[in-house]
Amino acid sequence: FTDRTILLSDHPIAMQILSLFSILEDDWSYDSVFRYLRAGFIYRKEQHGKLKFFKSINQEEIDILENFVLKHGIRGGSKWLGEKEWLGENNIVDTAFQTESEEDANEVIEKLRHEIAAPIASFKEKTKGRKTVVEFATALFEYLEDINLYSGLKSDITKFQKDGKLNESEQFTKIWNLILDILNQVTIALDGDKINISEFAEYITVGLSQCEIRTIPSGIDQVYVGSVERSSHTSVKVMFIVGAKIGTFPTGIASEGFLSNRDRCTLQEEYGVALAPDTKKKLDEQYFKVYRALCAVSEKLYFSYSIQNEEGKSQSPSHMINDIMRKFPKMTVSDNLLNDPLKDGIY
Repeated sequence: FTDRTILLSDHPIAMQILSLFSILEDDWSYDSVFRYLRAGFIYRKEQHGKLKFFKSINQEEIDILENFVLKHGIRGGSKWLGEKEWLGENNIVDTAFQTESEEDANEVIEKLRHEIAAPIASFKEKTKGRKTVVEFATALFEYLEDINLYSGLKSDITKFQKDGKLNESEQFTKIWNLILDILNQVTIALDGDKINISEFAEYITVGLSQCEIRTIPSGIDQVYVGSVERSSHTSVKVMFIVGAKIGTFPTGIASEGFLSNRDRCTLQEEYGVALAPDTKKKLDEQYFKVYRALCAVSEKLYFSYSIQNEEGKSQSPSHMINDIMRKFPKMTVSDNLLNDPLKDGIY
């Protein structure tokens, strides 16, 4: 398992929302429409007997629709939302859908077009002109209901759990909750202010771009790769600390910032102004995070560092390694650069 973060705005679920705004802004351009459809989170309700479930629109259907749109040069909201029926040629649509007549093929295309366009048209109608943020947020939430996003994600989460894909299940749950949090925060922050759809889209875009998705291993026996400062495990059998050199273990504090430590202290003590921690407190926090991570090891702990960087300049081990060596004088230290220069290894 690799400890990495994913920006919410880069996830296809968020792209489903962001591309909605792009469609309205770009008047249903080809790129915005099919970026919206390729996101893959427009769900339709299906039923087999008494069993009800939600399934995303088949990508093959979108491929056929895309070919149809490209062939006939369909662009603009007037075409997508217009009442005039789309008529295609039998050799393009009919063969792809394996129908018996051109009329049946057109019917399939028309049904798919209305299924895609209806939720967007409804959202557009609800967000005309300047409205309060609450009205915009309500319209967006109703749009998410129209494309069955919550029900579809819930169906996917259930399937992930049955298949043992717990990380994917947790990720989808987090994304839905983050989307709701962003709507709530925007509503609270702007309260009764009236804005237009472009401003609302910008607020939502910023909110999605500021959120990160992190997941932790769901299995019992796994290799976890991540930074020492962010490690949150309470029990680890064996830990390898790679690159334990000055400036990175723990992470160094580059500068004091615009205000010096003395300035921060003066503002805090004399004027009661609360500011971000000074460099000493930040360094203390880094040390504590490293300490907490190292205390999680129950059996073996390995440190490694390079004595030269990629430019050939010398590097020194972290002073924490020197402290550990003084406390544990019997600790084994190996240097395969000097002892065995022909052997591959981490130096």
